[in-house]
Amino acid sequence: MMNFFQNLQTISCAYDGAFPMAGYLTEEKLTEKNLTIQQMTQDASKATYRTDLELLGTETALACANFSMDITSSLLPEAEEDQWQRKSKAMFDHLNTALAPFGDFAQTTLSEGDAAVRRFAALNYTDSRDGDTVTLSISGRNGEVCFLFRTNGEDVKAVSGGSFTMLEDGAYLISAEQDTVSIDLTREDISHK
Repeated sequence: MMNFFQNLQTISCAYDGAFPMAGYLTEEKLTEKNLTIQQMTQDASKATYRTDLELLGTETALACANFSMDITSSLLPEAEEDQWQRKSKAMFDHLNTALAPFGDFAQTTLSEGDAAVRRFAALNYTDSRDGDTVTLSISGRNGEVCFLFRTNGEDVKAVSGGSFTMLEDGAYLISAEQDTVSIDLTREDISHK
């Protein structure tokens, strides 16, 4: 079985809880090299309140999402709902809704995702807060690293050591370009809303 994994760098699979959502696959029985694993976070053809909530949690934790869709029934459709036109419409309707707040996320291939997982797994970070400033101290950073930063009743005013993009109310994509990132926050003024 080792020959099968010899030329692979990353494996993508359905989420089953057996492995981390993203990280290294270190089963020594399978391989001696470090493979990364990226589990699918959601079925692209199904949208429910629960799956949307799970997706939001995953995107918050990982600042990424991976979708899969079983299209085998579309190869030889037996019913109208199995036809590719219907399945693809359901998938794109769901993805457009689920990913709308995250349009500023980079769309990547699995190989690019592999590089991002390796960069993220190699770093360590701590965070601290002093007044209206949150500081991220990062070690092991190799290039730009992104974090999804959520606030509660506060807005990001400025970032030093990186940049930020507002994704939706209370959610920001922080791009860390240096080992120390300071995030200046300001309270929302609810009297003007």
